[in-house]
Amino acid sequence: MKDDPTTYDQVPYSINAYPLTHPCHVATVARLFGQEPADPTKARVLELGCGHGGNILPMAEQLPESSFVAVDLSETQINNARTIAKAAQLENIEFHHKDLSTIDKDFGSFDYIIVHGVYSWIPDSAKDHLLRICKENLNPNGIAFVSYNTYPGWRFKESIRDMLLIHTERFEKPIDILKNAKGLLNFLEAATKQQDTPYAKFLKQELERLKAAEDTYLFHEMLEENNHPIYFRDFFKKVTEKGLAYLGDSSTKTMVTMGLDKETRETLEKATKDIITREQYLDFLRNRTFRQSLLCHNDNQINRAIQAKPFKDFVYRSVLTNKTGINLDDGIPVEFTTRNEVRITVRRSLEKAVLYELQKSNPIYLKYDDLIERARHTLESVISDQEFESQEKGLYVNLFNLYQIDGLTMLSYSPNFVDYVSERPLVSRLGRAQAELGIRLISRTHIGIKMDNFHNQVVTMLDGENSVDDIIKRLVEATGPNKLKVEQEGKEIDDPETLEKIYSGKVNKLLQILAANALLIA
Repeated sequence: MKDDPTTYDQVPYSINAYPLTHPCHVATVARLFGQEPADPTKARVLELGCGHGGNILPMAEQLPESSFVAVDLSETQINNARTIAKAAQLENIEFHHKDLSTIDKDFGSFDYIIVHGVYSWIPDSAKDHLLRICKENLNPNGIAFVSYNTYPGWRFKESIRDMLLIHTERFEKPIDILKNAKGLLNFLEAATKQQDTPYAKFLKQELERLKAAEDTYLFHEMLEENNHPIYFRDFFKKVTEKGLAYLGDSSTKTMVTMGLDKETRETLEKATKDIITREQYLDFLRNRTFRQSLLCHNDNQINRAIQAKPFKDFVYRSVLTNKTGINLDDGIPVEFTTRNEVRITVRRSLEKAVLYELQKSNPIYLKYDDLIERARHTLESVISDQEFESQEKGLYVNLFNLYQIDGLTMLSYSPNFVDYVSERPLVSRLGRAQAELGIRLISRTHIGIKMDNFHNQVVTMLDGENSVDDIIKRLVEATGPNKLKVEQEGKEIDDPETLEKIYSGKVNKLLQILAANALLIA
């Protein structure tokens, strides 16, 4: 989808999925801001710059009643995406090898348009086509997702990009460019090792990140001809010129002043009366490098004051845990912890009961009504019905606050997966196809999970027909000279009984991992 397709044919981008682009997530944010987007389970979705289809193929499988169209300028990546779609037997998606400039109104209208990792990496003329498509091909209540690199954060990163471009400008082949770019990164790391200046500290942090990145990221992010960050206010101006409006960020927590001290928050609120100016100054304060903006038509009424109504239509999942026991009495503080060890204190009985029920049901999503009924039962002898009703009226504020700190996930649609290992475990056709090809599996929560060769081999057998014992037996039969090998303490194991025990442990451990990561389905 970038301006030079040959680089993406020679260095295809890694297969991955991006949860904030998913129509079910986008619809959730849009509803929070007063929009009435199309039901994502019965929508038309377009992705520009789809690569291998790693992002859109799982959507097509999860939402069989929706239709999907994907476009990319790299013929290699489009052919790969078609191969995966065919292996997964997906019939609600089509792939097009096209240039942005060839897409017009006749291409069709869509409820959701996804443009991830494209805008900053194409020439200005292509940017105009991209935003034109977001206007002309977007249904009246449609939502477009567009991500892009931003200033001021990219000012620092550009210095490293410039170094790499200057150092590799005499090379033409991607393999030579990457080799010499890595050489420069090693040189810079060694040269700054003993320095203690602010610039050296910045370099060390960035060099560490780049050295850990995949080759595809290093090449396409730092070594492409086009990578043009933009200030948010300038992006907004271009969007407005095309007849579009900024709805909000796909990650709503970036739009609030959370994390800033009280004086800074008050000054910011007084000095920035409109959301665009406020967002720009938040970028200044946070040195932001990347944005994921949601756009809609400029005649849509946007209401960013959070209302109670949409929360009753969402499904919920929480990763918060309580390790010390929960006292449900009102006013008694109870501590919950996020995955990254952020601690929050909850005092209201209903909020504590809600988190308790979500903790028990994790990783499964609960509908709002089910969640409330479970909480009501839990609090039956703790608070009165009248107090319960009173607390429920303000619950949406608590839910939104938890959502802002990644304490819970809200979606407009409940993903189909199970949290247990059945007698005959089942991974989706797409998951099995991805395992067969040795590429990342994409979970039902739209997260990429990389498996090793053995795990991939097991996943291909999880078709709902094979029992766990069947799989272990097949693995034992497949072990031997010029086949699977199992070693313990440097010695190859060939005893069937020992192999069965080893494989039983490995397979059952893998199945638990698959269940915990939303990869098993009913």
